[in-house]
Amino acid sequence: EAGITEITQKSGRMLFKVRDFDMELISALYQLPEFRGKLKVEAGTSPCVSLKLDKGDVIAQAVRFIRAYRGSKA
Repeated sequence: EAGITEITQKSGRMLFKVRDFDMELISALYQLPEFRGKLKVEAGTSPCVSLKLDKGDVIAQAVRFIRAYRGSKA
């Protein structure tokens, strides 16, 4: 529903592969205080968004990003 096709965790980061990559949307999310300095675009054949994880509940952090991503697409 949010357009995220795959989620993986690697080296303290959560990677989100998205169906339709939109740099403007990612830039808008980066400006939000909860994501500033934590988002990074991972280039490649299937670009994805990388979220630097804080200590604590990893699932809650992933859900927060997905909700913000989905809300920005609306």
